[in-house]
Amino acid sequence: MTLEDLNRLRFLRDEIRRLDENAEVLRARAERLTPILTDMPSGSHDHDQMEGIIAELVDNERRAAEKALALTQACEDAERWLDGLPEQQRRVMRLYYVDGVRTWKEVAERTPYCYSHAKRIKAAAHKKLNHEPQ
Repeated sequence: MTLEDLNRLRFLRDEIRRLDENAEVLRARAERLTPILTDMPSGSHDHDQMEGIIAELVDNERRAAEKALALTQACEDAERWLDGLPEQQRRVMRLYYVDGVRTWKEVAERTPYCYSHAKRIKAAAHKKLNHEPQ
């Protein structure tokens, strides 16, 4: 496990969140177009537009599923590494990297540690990462 691997967890979680937001936008576009297709006679432009939205949505869902699988595998790897840490470090690192808490300040708020202590705990865990054989 490397710091890069842990950061990849955060990146994957953010990427999935972005894809989910994109899916919501696409669904909203499709819903706005649906009444046009059902209530009024129209040309093929509206149908082509709907086909494009559906194709984009399917592709978006495929990418989200791929990212979700990668995230699951990365979380399993991280959990194995976390299991070898002392409880204090395991709790802090899991919140930030696996659970996706956004900032170290929020990590401190969810634990019995102050911000500076949470950062020291993180530094100790990162030190173990750097000294671990790959």
